[in-house]
Amino acid sequence: MELIWQGIVKAIELVFGFDPEVWAITSLSLKISGSATLISLLLGIPLGIMLALTQFFGRSLIVALVNTGMGLPPVVVGLFVSLFLWRSGPLGFLELIYSPTAMVIAQVIIAFPIVAGLTMASFQALDPQLRHCHRLGSDPAGAHLHDQLFSDAHSTAGAAPVAETLLTLRDVAVHHGDHIVLRRVSLEVCRGDVLALIGPNGAGKSTLLRVMGMLLRPDNGTVILRGQDALDGNLLELRRRIANVFQEPLLLNAT
Repeated sequence: MELIWQGIVKAIELVFGFDPEVWAITSLSLKISGSATLISLLLGIPLGIMLALTQFFGRSLIVALVNTGMGLPPVVVGLFVSLFLWRSGPLGFLELIYSPTAMVIAQVIIAFPIVAGLTMASFQALDPQLRHCHRLGSDPAGAHLHDQLFSDAHSTAGAAPVAETLLTLRDVAVHHGDHIVLRRVSLEVCRGDVLALIGPNGAGKSTLLRVMGMLLRPDNGTVILRGQDALDGNLLELRRRIANVFQEPLLLNAT
C-alpha cells in the first residue's frame, strides 16, 4: 500500500511540477489523437451523408464494412497495422513502424467507421418531409431571414402535385422599440411541410413562431391563413385552431 501511495505522490509531482518529459509526452498524445480525430471527421462525415442520402452500386458492401469497422477491437487494429508496417511487411519500406504516423493511422482506422456510421444513422433518422429550412440571422440593421430549401431525397421525375398553402407571411416586420426583431420576413407553409427555424439567440425565432401562432400581431406585413387575412379576422378563433408548444411549456400554474 505504501508503494502505491508513493507512486501517486510521484505522479502528482511530475504533473504539477511541469516535468518537461511528462509534458512532452502529453503534448504528443494530444497531437496524435487530435490529428486522428480530425482526419476521421473529414473522411467519415461525407461518407456517412453519401451512404444515407444516395443509392449506388456497392452501397450495401460499404455499409457492411462500416458496421463491421465500428465493432473492431483496438487490439486487432493495432496488430494488423503493425503487421503491414513491419520492416518485413508489405509497407515496411515506408519505415513508419513505432512512429507517431503509425499511431495516427491506427486511430483513424478505429474512429473513421464510427464517425461514418453515426453520421449515416443520424441522416437516415431525419424526417423525409423535412424540405424547408429557414435560417434566422442578424445583420447590422436587425434580424434577416434566409431561405434554404432542401430537396426531397425521395423525389421522382415529373411535376409534383401542388400542396395546399396553409399559412403565408408577406413582408412581416416586428419592432421592439428601436430594435428590429424581424425585417421583411416572407414564407409559405404548405400541408405536409416540416419547417425548421435555425438561428442564434436573439435572432427572432420565438417572435416569428408567435406571429405564426397568432399570438403576436406584427407591426408591418400580412399574415394569411387558408387564403384569408388573419389580422383582420377573429384572432381568438384562429388561435384555437393552432397548437403551440414552446421550449418551457406551462400547463398549470405553480408547476
